[in-house]
Amino acid sequence: IRHHGSVAKATGRTLFSSYSLQNFKTPPSDIPFNVRPYYQLYGDDVSFSIKCINPEFRVVGANNTVILDKKGKLFFEWVPRIPSSNRYAYDRPLRFAFSPEETALLFAKLKYGQAMELNRQQRNEVDDNSLVKVFRATPMPDGSVRMSCDYEKDGRGGQPPISENETTGPLEINLMVGESITVQSILEYSIPRLTGWCTMLDHSIEQAMRGSNPSNPQNYSGVADPLRRNKNDLPF
Repeated sequence: IRHHGSVAKATGRTLFSSYSLQNFKTPPSDIPFNVRPYYQLYGDDVSFSIKCINPEFRVVGANNTVILDKKGKLFFEWVPRIPSSNRYAYDRPLRFAFSPEETALLFAKLKYGQAMELNRQQRNEVDDNSLVKVFRATPMPDGSVRMSCDYEKDGRGGQPPISENETTGPLEINLMVGESITVQSILEYSIPRLTGWCTMLDHSIEQAMRGSNPSNPQNYSGVADPLRRNKNDLPF
């Protein structure tokens, strides 16, 4: 892909984003890599991608306990192709975000070949009759899946969005069988990670292992492991 400002020229249908550290010069230790995973497909008239909003954590209490502050989300992005061009208007996409639970529901629907529809009310200060942003996943007879996004009002699609940063739909992509399975894998892998479960569980296990070392009774946060000090008080 060659990037030109807010548009890019596509040379193939599928782009699975990956990062090779061999191509990077190691930054200073105080400057971390900015990695943003995404999965992208190109249709005849639209670019489709899956991106994520990471979960957020915060530290509470005297023992510096890390808890989940906000769940992450996946969002789908449809970008229209500029007419008579191989470029795409990346500055005017249509986006639809999914909570971890909605991501799980979509995964289940795709896995069992069932249709799914989600709606988002879009209210503005001028019109009391709100627009509805609609996502649809529709299995096709040949095993592919059509995914679309549009603004509707009173059941009529093709409505202009409230935001000037979005384009008018409908926009859709037809996922071939292999692409649909790939998307399902991404959804399934992302579900527990969007909830923060995997991150906190991995750190919790690491902390427990460090605390089990008799020569080092302190965990990595520098606080004595309460499970080691209060085993007799545990309810199990």
